Amino acid sequence: MSIGTRLLILFSLLLFLVSICTPADADVRLNRTFLTSKKINLKRFTMLGLSGDGTIMTAQEKVSDLKLIQQGLVYKFWIIEFQGDDREKVKFSEILLPITEFQQTKISSDGKLVLITGNRGTKFLLIDVPTKKMSVIFEHKKGQPGFKSEIGLISWFVDRFCTWGYFYNAKNESTGFGMTTVDLSKSGLSMFSLAQSTVEFEKSYHAWYTEWVSPTQCYFIYKKKGTKKDTICFFDKGSVKEIDNTPHVVSEASAANRIVYCATRDGNKMETLVKDAVLGKSWVISKDGKPYTYMFIARDKGDTVIVSYVDIKKNSMSCFYGKEQEDFKLKPITALQKKPMCMLRLAAYGNVYATFDGNEINWAKLEQK
Repeated sequence: MSIGTRLLILFSLLLFLVSICTPADADVRLNRTFLTSKKINLKRFTMLGLSGDGTIMTAQEKVSDLKLIQQGLVYKFWIIEFQGDDREKVKFSEILLPITEFQQTKISSDGKLVLITGNRGTKFLLIDVPTKKMSVIFEHKKGQPGFKSEIGLISWFVDRFCTWGYFYNAKNESTGFGMTTVDLSKSGLSMFSLAQSTVEFEKSYHAWYTEWVSPTQCYFIYKKKGTKKDTICFFDKGSVKEIDNTPHVVSEASAANRIVYCATRDGNKMETLVKDAVLGKSWVISKDGKPYTYMFIARDKGDTVIVSYVDIKKNSMSCFYGKEQEDFKLKPITALQKKPMCMLRLAAYGNVYATFDGNEINWAKLEQK
């Protein structure tokens, strides 16, 4: 065997070793020891969301210090910044929140702002992520008209926050109910503007699932009167388009005018689909009969989905992802196969995900070609 041939074999072997030692998707694992070293109480800690590119994670932790609780500071808000694929570069910032009840939160896609609702939707907090400055931008005051976020629902659409709730007068009587945009260039009640009234919508449809994909559009699922089947519809500025009719919708998620869902068909067969009500497109992404649940869809363009197969008896889950450029063909997420069930979040741009199982945070990039 010539020296050249030996070198070629050696070089090929080295490439093989590198390929099996290097993960397909770069990830950062923050284990229990590492997180507790940052003074995080994992028993009171909850992962919330990710910025568009996934580099900023938000989380909350219920305070245990009685002195802080007595001051009305019942929650800590964590901003966790991933500055590369090295856990030593991860930056942690904590902010005490002047609320007694944490309701909901959303981070803007650019990762610069966080809106939080608390105290049953009567108090709104804004965090400037770069400076870590927190401010109370609206709070209910007795005898004054205002706005209440009914269930705390907050969304980020294109360039602004939106929330679902109702306006009220000085007597605390409702004067308007629906999806409302939040204009942060204004102050007080003037920052809230009704984009879509949902009063008639609520009267006409008793939806058991509703998810808004813009200030005036949403997907919803309800049962028509006299039938046990689930009807999937798209609401667009008052008009309604029927998307599908199925014995049962197992799971679903909506964003960017698209919905991903698992549905039963005649004979209890199951299939998983992605549909775009605006473009009229449809993709059947699985006919293997598995009941895929715990679904996510990239909120920016709806071009990435994640679905999960859960084995409750074994307390395990396996996650799969699909990209529009490949007709949403499902591929396994290598690090999330037959793992203990955990909390999962998909970044709005669809390239990063994160999990939290109560002991460890795993931040990772989806496999890229």
